[in-house]
Amino acid sequence: MPFSSKHKARFQELCAIGELYAVNGHSQNLDLGPWHVSCDLADSDIAYRLNARFRAVAQRAAMAAGAPYRMNRLDWWIGKLTHGKPLPSIPDLIQRSADYCVELETRALEFGRAWIKAEGVGGLYRDRYPCDWGEPYFLYDGQPRSFSDPKTEVE
Repeated sequence: MPFSSKHKARFQELCAIGELYAVNGHSQNLDLGPWHVSCDLADSDIAYRLNARFRAVAQRAAMAAGAPYRMNRLDWWIGKLTHGKPLPSIPDLIQRSADYCVELETRALEFGRAWIKAEGVGGLYRDRYPCDWGEPYFLYDGQPRSFSDPKTEVE
């Protein structure tokens, strides 16, 4: 199932209220965190509610994006926003989350096409694999070929 654009819309709704930032609580600034989310809004009630809503939206998006079960979903989501870089903090957390949702939607559409079954040919396409650094890795430049004998593929 493709990543829903509803997640991006939820982050954009929050962005209209204010913006958040995250501070990395790990001594080596690992992307896994733990991350501490905060806000610079003067009204503490609005800041608290914005933070709480962001946590809920981010956790929901993390589940849809395939966060592992044994991880803190909020830390996993914020860690994905770092793109694997050891950062001490992340500004504009809500806008970056909306941007990441666009990236996930695009990947879901690309990978969705990769698994379409060709007419008369059974099996999986092995033309691209997911990776965490941007574009998918392509193995072949043409249409997938079918081999009746598996040994002919390596010859």
